[in-house]
Amino acid sequence: MLKQTQICGCFYCQKIFSSSELQVEDFIPEQDGEETVWCPYCGIDSVIGEQSGYALTPEFLARMNQYWFYSKD
Repeated sequence: MLKQTQICGCFYCQKIFSSSELQVEDFIPEQDGEETVWCPYCGIDSVIGEQSGYALTPEFLARMNQYWFYSKD
């Protein structure tokens, strides 16, 4: 949930930014009542907030990128 101002990271483009940079159109409602957030830099739905419990470091985002976009099944 990114309703509060917090640090966010995109694990596609690996940019770290403030949630205050998100625009209303970056929040897409889902059928389950949650929202998907689109990265304001690359437009991919790979944004994670600091309240997720993970440290949003360049190393963490790089590992997430590798796992979600380049890992082989």
